Amino acid sequence: RFGAVFNAETGASVGEIMGHSQSINSCDFRPQRPFRLVTASEDSSLAFFEGPPFKFQKTMNDHSKFVNVVRYAPNGEVFIS
Repeated sequence: RFGAVFNAETGASVGEIMGHSQSINSCDFRPQRPFRLVTASEDSSLAFFEGPPFKFQKTMNDHSKFVNVVRYAPNGEVFIS
């Protein structure tokens, strides 16, 4: 387990961040339905989650080195890493 997602109002856990073998460097939230998270890691991968509760969906391993930052576009349709 590398991270957790919490409800800001209640403090309750609404998901676990898994799918990486090394530290997470960045995370971004897509605030449109369906709600999504994407994380970027030292292990050269991106991991995708959908929720709440946030559950692991898939990974992408298209980078040759660590991924420093990931961000969704304001409209939530695309992301950049």
